Amino acid sequence: MSQEENENPRRMKLAELEPGIYKVKINKGDSIIKPDKTEPRPTAHLLFVKGSGEQKTYRLDNELAQTKKYFVADESEFEVIRKITQVSINRQRIHLTWKDEDGDSYLFSTTDAWALKAMFEEFKFLADQFNFRPQRKRKLD
Repeated sequence: MSQEENENPRRMKLAELEPGIYKVKINKGDSIIKPDKTEPRPTAHLLFVKGSGEQKTYRLDNELAQTKKYFVADESEFEVIRKITQVSINRQRIHLTWKDEDGDSYLFSTTDAWALKAMFEEFKFLADQFNFRPQRKRKLD
């Protein structure tokens, strides 16, 4: 890879990406991700690249990994901003959203997995819908 490609990876083709995690921006009028009014809107997305050759797979955010042949995104629909070498997270949040039978939307938010677990334990209706199963307590001998 030349120095110019390193500095401006937006020109890179999907097949040229090395395994890793890439920060990507979806172009306006995208057909890849349809925003839902009840969900927070990200300003960037993650593209995960694994493997090599014909076995190379691509995954956008938390979608299923696909080979290039079946990958839903056309290269013109997103721009590769850069390869992420060290993940740094600040202001993390977990959002649970759902709608009731009347179509009303709800949102619970938390900042850590322990509080999420506590939500599921307190609100059984959420635990069931999100397929949460608490671990059984083990007896110590």
